[in-house]
Amino acid sequence: WVNKPLDQLSVQDIAEYRDQRLKTIKPSSLHRQFFVLRHALNMAGREWDWDVPEGILERVRIRLKPLKAVRRITQEQQTKLLSTCLERGRADMHLIVLTALRTALRRSEILSLEWKDIDCEKRLITVHHTKNGHYRTLPIAKDLHLQLSEARRAEEGMLFRLSANALRLAFDRIRAKADLKDIRFHDLRHEAISSF
Repeated sequence: WVNKPLDQLSVQDIAEYRDQRLKTIKPSSLHRQFFVLRHALNMAGREWDWDVPEGILERVRIRLKPLKAVRRITQEQQTKLLSTCLERGRADMHLIVLTALRTALRRSEILSLEWKDIDCEKRLITVHHTKNGHYRTLPIAKDLHLQLSEARRAEEGMLFRLSANALRLAFDRIRAKADLKDIRFHDLRHEAISSF
């Protein structure tokens, strides 16, 4: 359908495209792609005075699954997860989990932190490598500040020396040992945001 002149584009063309795309991507992804196309058609019609089919994408429905409620991690589960890290001799994982719970940082953002990004005096963390490309500065919670201050001791370079895969495997072992197999690492971010 992308090779057709815009004035010949039909709802059926878009519906066939939708059905084809839904075989390979999720409805939410297609919905976002339609948003971009809708914006392009609106710009072409309103600002460039092109002859475009008005509202054609709005007439093609994409069934989205209802959003699931964000699953909260109880204080008891958080304590169990953190204590299991220490029981397994993984002080690094304890600090990673605590950082995730207190900052709502993504796994990649946590693993990109360097000691120079931690300002213990002002109690701030600066995250340079973010998903949207814009750095941000976060306050450090009291318990996290204590842990970071103890771990600092003239450290330089990366805060954590783990790859994303090593973190995933270590977290899987810890949550299995803590009998919390249904908690994913990303759930720590959700819990932090909910608690904020």
